[in-house]
Amino acid sequence: MLQNDNSLSYTPDTFIPGMNMLQKDDTLCNDMSSTGKILIVEDEKDMADLLDFRLKKENYTTFMAHDGLSACHIIEDKKPDLVLLDIMLPKMNGWEVCNFIRSNRNSEIAATPIIMMTALGAHENKIKGLQCGADSYIPKPYSVKEVLLKCRNLLSSKGKHSSLQNQIEVFKTEKKDQEDMNSMLHHELRSHLNIILALCKRLKKNMPENISGENNNKYLLSIEKSSLHLSGITDEISLLHNMTHENFRLSTEHFFMKDIVDEAVSSYQSLARLKKLIITSELINLDEKISLNKIAVKLILSNLLENAVKYSNPKSEIKILSERKKNGTFSLSVTDSGIGIQKNDLEFVFNRFYRTEKAKRRCKGSGLGLYTIKKLTEEMGGQVNIISEEDKGCKVSVIFTPQEKSAKN
Repeated sequence: MLQNDNSLSYTPDTFIPGMNMLQKDDTLCNDMSSTGKILIVEDEKDMADLLDFRLKKENYTTFMAHDGLSACHIIEDKKPDLVLLDIMLPKMNGWEVCNFIRSNRNSEIAATPIIMMTALGAHENKIKGLQCGADSYIPKPYSVKEVLLKCRNLLSSKGKHSSLQNQIEVFKTEKKDQEDMNSMLHHELRSHLNIILALCKRLKKNMPENISGENNNKYLLSIEKSSLHLSGITDEISLLHNMTHENFRLSTEHFFMKDIVDEAVSSYQSLARLKKLIITSELINLDEKISLNKIAVKLILSNLLENAVKYSNPKSEIKILSERKKNGTFSLSVTDSGIGIQKNDLEFVFNRFYRTEKAKRRCKGSGLGLYTIKKLTEEMGGQVNIISEEDKGCKVSVIFTPQEKSAKN
């Protein structure tokens, strides 16, 4: 009487060690043709022949080894996609072959799927096989159909994994190429802008009398100012790009905060006028230079002002306050009387790409402004504070204390 395929009793689809028989002519229903190289490591020739016969009918390429040492040579030479591995083998047992595969220096070989098949039915042996690195464990006597299904599933998973790995490698290559291109463009643009700036300074210093004049001096000043502006933009783009790197670090330099504030106000003044906004600034105890990353501070203030201009109500005021206290603490804040931020949004506004529903309705945006501010501030050892009330405005402050700054550096 025939048993179902899950039974361990004798059926035409079951192989019992020591019995030589032909398998009935039925193949698994395939939606796609089976392909792949499978190594059969089995010291019982009848069993190996049956597996070889059925696997070839499923369009697999097969290799056979009747001892562990031969199996290792075939694995190194042929690099099979899957190994069917018996445990009780001459020369090297299945545990040793499994360890050889998993510890192989060749990552492709080390990742080879392994199905262990053995008459050792104890639960401890199954656990040992899985701990050894086997992907699956089939006790004898087994259903050949079950072996075929496990082969197909493991090879399918391996194919998907390989495809994903290939996509990751392509992405990494493309990302590196893009980074190299960005670095090259930044270098080239910066170099040529420096040449233009140097020529402007030389012309201003040694302007021939026959071409000197008020208009020509204005033209040179305009060229110099635009070149400096473009140089600043290229440095800012480079810094924003480098923020995504794990080893991202900011250098420290000395500069006057007034220069940063004046430049930022000048950049957003025209947009502010369109909404009839007034931008005021106050600098307290900042006659001397401060020591931070100049480009980062420019980007922080630029993002703060951009948000303030975008979300302020028409005919209102935007206040910039920058102060250095007696204990050395430096702070920079921008206050507006715009749409504000709801209390339940405050914990999320520094997340990358996050925008409140009210902000989305007001205007377009990337959701990167506050994220960038927080990232740069913390990288320089500071912290960001927000005081806001819906429909009453917002005050964003960045604060650097001497202790925090020295700890970061």
